[in-house]
Parts: sequence; structure tokens; C-alpha cells
Amino acid sequence: MQITYKYSIDHDWLPDAYAIEIDEADEDDFDYIAELCAEDYHQNHDGWESHWPLDMYLFKEDKCIAQLKVELEHSPVFSASLINTTS
Repeated sequence: MQITYKYSIDHDWLPDAYAIEIDEADEDDFDYIAELCAEDYHQNHDGWESHWPLDMYLFKEDKCIAQLKVELEHSPVFSASLINTTS
């Protein structure tokens, strides 16, 4: 079963909150929920433009249940293109 959580960035004002569906089994793991919310924010709400870390407020049934600091971790990706060979 899915539970709807809402989250807001940098303030605890519910009207600006975004909604996300989370599996009921994960409802007590606030860190995990915040990570899913951060991913949603980054991918769907221009979060890539934000200055991380962010303060995130989690809401359940329109009540603030947690405040967390969320960091953005970068995984390096490398690419190469051949310029010249020496043989």
C-alpha cells in the first residue's frame, strides 16, 4: 500500500509542499523518505538548480513530522574521445 507524503524545501509551509507516494513498509524510515523526496525534487522540480545541502520538511496527513538536512552526492562520470594514436 502507498502512503502520500508531502515535502517542502527550506521552510515548513505546507501550501508549497510537493507530494510523493511511498510504500507503507518504509513509513518510519525518515532518511529514506527524504532521499526519495530529494530525488523527486531534483528530477521533477528543478532541484538541480538549488544550492545543496537543503533543509527538507516532511509532512504526513498535513502535519510536519520531520525536518532533515539533505546532501547531494555526485558520482564522477568520465568520458574519453580519441585525439590521436601513436602507432
